[in-house]
Amino acid sequence: MKQKLLLFLAILCNASFLIATNYSGSCGEKLHWELNTEDSTLAITGSGAMKNWDYSSTIPWYQYRSYVVKVSLPSNLTTIGDRAFTQCSALREINIPLYVTSIGNYSFSSCSSLTSVILPNKVVSLGMSAFAGCVSLQAINIPNSVTSIGQSAFYNCSSLEGIVIPKSVTSISTSAFSSCLAMTSIQVDAQNPAYCSLDGVLFDKTGATLLQYPAGKTDILYDIPTSVTTIGNFSFHKAAILKSVKIPDNVITIGQNVFSLSQALTEVNIGSGVSSIGSDAFRECHTLSAINVDELNSKYSSTNGVLYTKAGTTLILYPISNPTTAYIIPDSIVSIAEGGFDRCIHLTSLTSEPQTPPTLLGGVFYGVDKSIPLYVPSESISAYKSAEQWKDFMNILPIQNTITNIDTDAITCFEHSCSKELRNDQLLILRDGKTYTIQGQEVR
Repeated sequence: MKQKLLLFLAILCNASFLIATNYSGSCGEKLHWELNTEDSTLAITGSGAMKNWDYSSTIPWYQYRSYVVKVSLPSNLTTIGDRAFTQCSALREINIPLYVTSIGNYSFSSCSSLTSVILPNKVVSLGMSAFAGCVSLQAINIPNSVTSIGQSAFYNCSSLEGIVIPKSVTSISTSAFSSCLAMTSIQVDAQNPAYCSLDGVLFDKTGATLLQYPAGKTDILYDIPTSVTTIGNFSFHKAAILKSVKIPDNVITIGQNVFSLSQALTEVNIGSGVSSIGSDAFRECHTLSAINVDELNSKYSSTNGVLYTKAGTTLILYPISNPTTAYIIPDSIVSIAEGGFDRCIHLTSLTSEPQTPPTLLGGVFYGVDKSIPLYVPSESISAYKSAEQWKDFMNILPIQNTITNIDTDAITCFEHSCSKELRNDQLLILRDGKTYTIQGQEVR
């Protein structure tokens, strides 16, 4: 009790000291700052460009940032410096003076109470992550003077409902509007020479590159237009409602993290033309049950919703919610891509048919229960027990030749051309003219 009382008195003393004190200093060649803790106002006076800060800890008012409710800026200010007001979590509104031409990198990032920003008509650039994490910002007007919007400029502005891109903007970097969970539409001025929008989705002017699907768009199904050849990085990142996507044959490239963290997505259908799928394209899509690839695709294939290379030698991704919870890795597999079974918490067993443990190209089994049975060829048990990541499984067992008391309705065939047969109380799989036990052992 005594310790709690002393702590309370210490906090009270510090608070009283803070309220009674003004803090000040230089923040540019001709700029001065002063924080009045009595009314929580950070006042910047003078003229010209504000200093840029490479690290938040070097910002002179950074240690007092949580007290800043209002910022007063001089009329002759020309730039907002990098990281200037980052993490000023109590700041509610900001009026940028008329002569400001650039909003620096991270300048208002994580200002979580910021609801209103007024940008003047002389602003040319919005820097990287300039407003990222401003979760209370509901609207912002981008003036027809802005030419560039930096990477992640509005990332995770989760209350921002829409955005209008004026005709002046000629550069929009990756993830500028990603993770804006309330955003239902991105509109582009028809006279913009570099970008266009169709049904609220952002594209380059030619329609060949899909840049951003608004995360809060209410469609459940989405057919990507046939004009598209490239799906840009993070373009469907955190799509909150979308369940199914059809990728047409004209698409060649699926970028990095395209569908990552899309929590409602259950199915992706990939056309025949896709020849490149970027890293983490389907990362942490917890409801994804199937990735289906057109049979004419020359680079990729799928079987029961699992994504492989066309040759069937590399397993690329077993979707987190694939219904086959007792999964059999085919004998043809030589390697498994990074994240191949990432967060597959529903797996009840794994059977690996290859005698040589497949090479694991990075972390493969993150989140998988390592106590589930891992069935491998009996002659390969020692190899699996010594192989990296495979050896993490605690129950490495030989593939059995027989199984009894199996519910045939609970078993899913693992090939298109297979069927099930119950013979002498043993469930068998008929595939390619041969007969196998449920764990993949050929019956001779």
